[in-house]
Amino acid sequence: MTTHHLSTITKSGGIFASIALAGISPLLAIDIIDEFDGSTIDPLIWESTGSKTSSVSGGKLIWADNGGDWGAGNITSQQRLFLPPAGQTTIIEWTLGPASITTVNPIDNGKSVRYQIGIHSANEIARVKEHWLNTTGGIWLDLDNITPNDTATASGFCVYSDNTKTSASAGQTLATPTLSWNWQSESKTIRLELTNTEYSWYDGTTLLATQLLSDANIDTEFGNGYRVLAIGMNFNGSRSTTTIEKISILNATGPSALVTSFGTTKLSVTSGQKFNLNWLVAQNANVSIDQGIGNIDAQTTLGAGTLEIIAPPVEFTTTIEYNLMVTDQEETAIRSINVTVNPAPELTLENFFEDFDSPFLDNQTWEYLGDQSYSISNSFLTWAADGSTWSHGEVASVKAYPVPTPGRPTTITWTYGPSNVTVDNVNGTAIRPLMGIFSAFEVHPWSRQHWQNTTGGLWLDLSNMGNTRPDGASGSVFAANDIKPFETDGTNVTGVDIPGWNWQNENHTFSLVLTNTGFTWYDGEVELATGLYADYGLDDEFSAGFKIMAMSGNSNEGRGTMSIDSITVENGAAAGPVEITVTELNYSPSAKTLGLTWTSIADVQYEVDILQPNGTWLNIEDAITASGPLSSVTLRGVTDTSGIYQIRALKP
Repeated sequence: MTTHHLSTITKSGGIFASIALAGISPLLAIDIIDEFDGSTIDPLIWESTGSKTSSVSGGKLIWADNGGDWGAGNITSQQRLFLPPAGQTTIIEWTLGPASITTVNPIDNGKSVRYQIGIHSANEIARVKEHWLNTTGGIWLDLDNITPNDTATASGFCVYSDNTKTSASAGQTLATPTLSWNWQSESKTIRLELTNTEYSWYDGTTLLATQLLSDANIDTEFGNGYRVLAIGMNFNGSRSTTTIEKISILNATGPSALVTSFGTTKLSVTSGQKFNLNWLVAQNANVSIDQGIGNIDAQTTLGAGTLEIIAPPVEFTTTIEYNLMVTDQEETAIRSINVTVNPAPELTLENFFEDFDSPFLDNQTWEYLGDQSYSISNSFLTWAADGSTWSHGEVASVKAYPVPTPGRPTTITWTYGPSNVTVDNVNGTAIRPLMGIFSAFEVHPWSRQHWQNTTGGLWLDLSNMGNTRPDGASGSVFAANDIKPFETDGTNVTGVDIPGWNWQNENHTFSLVLTNTGFTWYDGEVELATGLYADYGLDDEFSAGFKIMAMSGNSNEGRGTMSIDSITVENGAAAGPVEITVTELNYSPSAKTLGLTWTSIADVQYEVDILQPNGTWLNIEDAITASGPLSSVTLRGVTDTSGIYQIRALKP
């Protein structure tokens, strides 16, 4: 095997050039050998995420027995790597260390420990890159069958997926290997060999599985590079420690040095949504992007550049391939990245009322998210006291609503029904109602509330509710724009207290009133919070409209039932015609002009029509945008003083 390495990374020393651009790591043809012989995970080599805490000791990366159900510790290489040229091979080896179980999974035949190793497309920007959540493609070995009933073997799946896989789906299974491994006391080395056309998994010298990349539908998935990962995970209901002793990457020759990176801030967008393309290239090169963009030298400084794109309108989900072409003298390099564009939702201009009078949710009206089960009876939607730690049940409207125009507020009202606590937390919290609106751009498959949301919204989160206070609750109002990081709360507008709510046996109503410039939350008639969109960076987050959500959540280990009686939308866009009064009429026979002045609402658009002899209206002035309480227009060429005119206000 012929290789050419620019540098080598090791934990004990070596050379590493770190240049970050929009979350995409630099391009080097580089070897990585990490024996975890330091005292911490090296942030220059690994991105570390997940709910399990970690430590480095005795030449092992150790993930602790915490993190909750399905809790995981993850490391993903900061370095992007590329498929080798024809005739070369890249070899990646993971040495898995011993594991131990502290809490046995009571179901799933005792499965309690889970290791996952592999590679994933460098285009993936989700926090957790493993195959279940990945949507951009990858190759994984998932050892999900490690139980206290069999300490001599471990088994699982060789999994692969392309960039059409949806989040929270398993991908495709290539093989189901069983490894001879005393996982309590021994180490195990697994190897992945990559060529430009195929990949192969090995246990030592034993071939576990092999496949052509074309058979896995992996064509452009690694065009912008791949990254290497390792994960130690709890199973459902279990707790366990997992360890990694060594990861070795013997990398083949890299691609052209003209391009260091080409990335995007969003891999999946909705028509009208903004995203950025980012690149890092040789400083003296000429740069262009296809799809009608053309030369981007003016947007490139010292080889680094960014360009804001507005996703084009599409009628159905469409994948757009953007090709970056970099030329320096006689050398040319091309790098590609795919962005999925989804159709913008149709905005509804109608009022809405949901009183849950059917036995099931209408999937044309609601999406149901989360792992808490629900039932509907007596016009109440009731979430059960099940699910796991921090689990939730959530409804999100399928329809999107426009931000109202001036003078036409939209009011959304949630009426929660009685709730019941079955298990309290030590601090007295147990259950958690959460309601609000979110950008119609949001497509998170698990939850649309403020913690998971990344595209913007407004929420009322009553996070303090339990048996220690059966006659009230408290929480916060949150706002977030489209730069909020995933799994953060957003901006806390204000804390709120809801006294006098006997939530064990009474209904209670909350409302959100939206205008064209801001919002106000109410507890019944009592104002809780008010603010301007501009104060929270909400500018074009709702340009494709907003959707409505309501949630019941378990708080940590708390459990309880929660119900909602109704959700109402008084849609400002559904209001009747704006009352228009003509205040001035001036006709000049010599100039043949007719001046009209009428009452108007700022920012509303108006049209002027004339009645035709056949009884139809002909538009003669359109798109007159009012700037204040009065608007005027002068019609020219008017010779017939018997004409009949109408002034119309346009709906948003």
